[in-house]
Amino acid sequence: MNKNILVVDDDQEILDMTKSLLGKRDFNVATAHNGKDALKILETERPDLILLDVLMPEMDGYTFYKELKKSELTNEIPVLVITGRGKMEDSFKVLGVDGFITKPFLPEQLLNTIKHTFEITAAKNILDPNNFHGNKKRILVIGPHKIILNSMGIQAEKIGCEITKVDSGAEAIATAVKFLPDIIFLDVQLNDISAAEVVNVLRRIPYLESKPIIGYSYYETADLAQLEIRRKMLNIEEASQRIMETGATVYMGRYNPHLFITHITKYLKSQKK
Repeated sequence: MNKNILVVDDDQEILDMTKSLLGKRDFNVATAHNGKDALKILETERPDLILLDVLMPEMDGYTFYKELKKSELTNEIPVLVITGRGKMEDSFKVLGVDGFITKPFLPEQLLNTIKHTFEITAAKNILDPNNFHGNKKRILVIGPHKIILNSMGIQAEKIGCEITKVDSGAEAIATAVKFLPDIIFLDVQLNDISAAEVVNVLRRIPYLESKPIIGYSYYETADLAQLEIRRKMLNIEEASQRIMETGATVYMGRYNPHLFITHITKYLKSQKK
């Protein structure tokens, strides 16, 4: 079934462009010029996603979002805020908005953000704690890049998982024994001990002997001009092979939120009761 999207923006050019773009991707698109008109549409329709501008006449995006979350009939609809003002992002983050798109944006940026939002929604439904005897699924993420660990934390919390983050292999082993994760994500290039050693130890813990251990890597593509980064990339293949030889489940490649959510859903949905 095609997804329904409501676009709320006072700029008719933006509405026309967005409706045309999404229509070509088989989305059903409704439009509104302000929050007041959007609320009227929601009286009879339930879109799968709302794209929301911030500055609009009659009722702005901020007020509309708060009204949306007041009703049990609409408070679960994901909302992507489209704004040309970066400062607005902080205000909406506090309210729990699902994502942001900054104007001007490229068509592929919009489509990728929408795709990822629907992936989050699907994963949230699959991994609903009600499907697991009331328990949240536990995820342990291990790696030296704090920005990536934080990104993983945000993504995992969006789909209702409990997450613990550690930045070293030694700490990961001790944490795993206490936390007893349902799935582990492990950077194949740690700073203290090898990722393969970590996998080897984790597989000796009875609870973790069959749990998914997913390897990943990370590097900034903008830094590829640096010799050290290029050397690191050359070592990734060897490091990923070593973790597989010692019992890892899969190596997913360079981290991105899409792959992260895809692997969580793939390896945990089979555990539904």
